[in-house]
Amino acid sequence: MRSRSPNLEDGAAYMWICERLGKRVGSPLMREFRARWRRSDDLPPSPGAAGVRRLAVPLRRVPKSTAAKRSPPRLVRNFFAEVRRLPCLGRVDDGPAIPGKSCIQGIAPISAIANQLRADTRNRLTEPAATDHQQARSYQLNLIPGRQSLQQHPSVTWPDIAYSAITSALSPLALPILARRLTRGKEDPERWREKLGITDLLRPPGQLIWMHAVSVGELLALRGLVTELAGHAPTARFLLTSTSTASAVAIARNMPERSVHQFLPLDFPGPRRRFLDHWRPDLAIWAEQDLWPGLVAEVTRRGIPQAFINVRMNSSAFRRRRWTRPLWRVLYESFELIAVQDEASARHVEALGAPSPVRVVGSFKPLAPPLSHGEVEAVSLRKSLVGRPVWVAASTHPEDETVVFSAIKAIQARRPEILAIIAPRHPARGKDMEAAACAAGFQTVRRTNRAFPASDTEVFIADTIGELGLWYRMADVALIGGTFSESVQGHNPWEPVQLGCPVLYGPHVANFTDDYAALAAGDGARAVGDADELAAAVLSDDLGGMADRASAVIALQAGRVRALVSDIASCLEKMYG
Repeated sequence: MRSRSPNLEDGAAYMWICERLGKRVGSPLMREFRARWRRSDDLPPSPGAAGVRRLAVPLRRVPKSTAAKRSPPRLVRNFFAEVRRLPCLGRVDDGPAIPGKSCIQGIAPISAIANQLRADTRNRLTEPAATDHQQARSYQLNLIPGRQSLQQHPSVTWPDIAYSAITSALSPLALPILARRLTRGKEDPERWREKLGITDLLRPPGQLIWMHAVSVGELLALRGLVTELAGHAPTARFLLTSTSTASAVAIARNMPERSVHQFLPLDFPGPRRRFLDHWRPDLAIWAEQDLWPGLVAEVTRRGIPQAFINVRMNSSAFRRRRWTRPLWRVLYESFELIAVQDEASARHVEALGAPSPVRVVGSFKPLAPPLSHGEVEAVSLRKSLVGRPVWVAASTHPEDETVVFSAIKAIQARRPEILAIIAPRHPARGKDMEAAACAAGFQTVRRTNRAFPASDTEVFIADTIGELGLWYRMADVALIGGTFSESVQGHNPWEPVQLGCPVLYGPHVANFTDDYAALAAGDGARAVGDADELAAAVLSDDLGGMADRASAVIALQAGRVRALVSDIASCLEKMYG
């Protein structure tokens, strides 16, 4: 979908033009300006529109070779002559979103802004190109009501230089990488350009808080933080980014209010510059372990405060990173605050060079709202179940499924009416799982074809994305996958707990040690060691109170995390008073 051309009547379009002309004349942004405003049919009739359209002809005649060597060329002088004749900027509080900071309040004479921009443009055309972003950022800060000017990060270290040189050299690989991933089905055919920093969405007006998490579970966990921060900053908007296509589908079904989702751009100079030029966040929040050095360094250079939260780093992750400790030390020094989930993560992060003290606040996952579900699908599923008991094995891996299939046989021998729902962590494995279940002798149905279980179905394979909330609501008990895999070490236990579903888990939970320990201490979850124990737990009659006890654990855990939210919100004071 092509983004709408700015409306001249709302006044913000004038600011958009000025911001674009603040760049060098031969820059890609100027070429974008020429292409957009040559389409005069897109412009609504309004006072001054003819003057802007007249600029299209001289713009096409600018010689790029002389753009960076001369004082402001004639076309820029002509532009400001035209812009002085335009009306004053009106109040733009709730108007259409445009690229850049479009929350311009009050009345400001266009001629005064034109004079300032002309001086800034002359400086940009005569000074080194390396200062362009700093000058543009500094000028922009002075135009936003309440925005505070920030000192740009002055230090450049050898890890910065080395990483920048490597990513610059590898930049030509960006398109081949994306093309290969597209052929393998790992990129969204409609949205892959977002990985290059190109988007059809316009930046929302006002404060913008950017949050990044790598994939499904990590991104869904940020929803609680969005809700809490929205209470501290009632006018703020939120940009959520991730890297996997599955996360985009999952967050689309569970999108918080005042939020949009984008894929994180590749960590090459061009994509990250386009991304930050377009979105211009006021606060950047990185979650768990997914840090990209180039983006972190670029955000720091632009004077945008950053936070690193919900950090989890086990021993194996620490061992992989300790050989690049100088790079991590530089990254960690860029953050206003660092909050980790447990003491072990705190020790590892500090050993990599994070400034002490690192705060230990537990997981943000208990703060997340319950997963959503489709009401129509829920009604259809209840009809197909006709009162049958249900248990679910969620986010499973092959090691989990071996145990689950053995447990199903034991359960079927005693209570054949119980239905098992298996939701694989990677839905693409659904076809292989169906073949394995049929080979084991089970009547099997897959969800991929929008089917629901029949009366004789014994195993229902839920190989879709974003429907875990539906399965948890229907289940009497849930086994969390990854807990029988030594390489995976568990998944998030809080999602079923929030929906009143008792939790079972296997012996391998290193990624969520404190979470499972808190639930087990409050008798809100139960460990099972093998298929026999799993079958016995599913058939037991004493699971009823487990969900209530787990809800009490959630309230205690969420209280610890909320104490940090106000500190995260205070980072906005770096930009706004």
